[in-house]
Amino acid sequence: MPTVTIDSSISIDLAVQQISVLKKSIDFFKNLIYSDDFINNWLNTNEFAVTVTYQHAIARTDANYSCLFDDPHVSFTVGEDPGINNLRPQIMVSTSDLKVRPNKSDYVFVEGKKYFVDDYEQDGVGTTTIYLRSA
Repeated sequence: MPTVTIDSSISIDLAVQQISVLKKSIDFFKNLIYSDDFINNWLNTNEFAVTVTYQHAIARTDANYSCLFDDPHVSFTVGEDPGINNLRPQIMVSTSDLKVRPNKSDYVFVEGKKYFVDDYEQDGVGTTTIYLRSA
C-alpha cells in the first residue's frame, strides 16, 4: 500500500486546498482527452490529419476518412545495448466514422500509396488504430 508523507510545515487546510486543486486539474484533463472536441481537433485535416480512401472489400464500398497516418520506420542501435524497433504503418481514425468493421481483405490508399489492412484495434475511448502493410 502506498504511503503518504505529510509535510508538518504546512497546515491541514493548505494540504486539503492543494489536493482539491490537483483533483480539479486531473478532472479537467480527463474530460479534455475523452471529449469529442479533442478527437475532432486532431483528426482535422487542417491540423494534423490526412484524408485516406478506404476500400471495404467485403461490402464493396469506398469511404474517405480523416485520420492520423504514422509512417513505418526501422531503427536500431549499435553498441552496448542493441535494440531494434520496427513499426508497422498505421492510421488512427474516429471509431464512429467507420462504416464497416475493418477486414484483412480491405485496402487503404494513403497519399497515393496502396496498403493492405493487417489488423486493427479499438482503444475504447473513440479511436481505432488500423495496422497496415505495403501492397
